[in-house]
Amino acid sequence: MGLLGITKFLDVTKPKLTIISEFGEELRGMRKAIVERIGKVLELKCLPGDIGLHIRLSDFSTSPTDLNSQQDFIYLFHFLP
Repeated sequence: MGLLGITKFLDVTKPKLTIISEFGEELRGMRKAIVERIGKVLELKCLPGDIGLHIRLSDFSTSPTDLNSQQDFIYLFHFLP
C-alpha cells in the first residue's frame, strides 16, 4: 500500500490505535519518526510494529506492569526474512 496509501486509509478510517509495520529496508532507522509524524498529523495513536511489542487492549498501553501476568496483552511479531 505504501506510505501515502496507508496515510490516506488512516485519515478515512480514524482507528483508535494503529500499528504500522513492514517498512522497506530503505526506511531502516526512520520507522519510529515516520510513525510518530503520521500520528501527529492525523491526530491518531500510531505505533511502529516490531518484535516484542506488547499492547494492553483495555487502555492501549505498551508495557506491562507485571511481566509475569501478561494474559491481557496482545503479542505482535514482525518477522524478518
